[in-house]
Amino acid sequence: MLMLATQPSLNELYNFIQKVPKYPLSVQRLLKLASDTGASKELVSFYRGFANDQVFDNEKDLAGRTELLEIMRREDMPKEVQVAPEEY
Repeated sequence: MLMLATQPSLNELYNFIQKVPKYPLSVQRLLKLASDTGASKELVSFYRGFANDQVFDNEKDLAGRTELLEIMRREDMPKEVQVAPEEY
């Protein structure tokens, strides 16, 4: 059985970003904040995709890098192939 990792929605990511109280923010602090605020496992897993040494300067920086990671992950996800029936 093939299990695909689910990703948090963009709305969930943006709602979480708005809860960040202060910057600059390291990835470790971001993950701790996510756990402390009861964020979903998908959201915590998503942010584990960042390198541990990254630091976000402000909300705009975090939102921008979140969007880039989300796009990269979406492109890496398996695509469903649809084949049209042959016409006779």
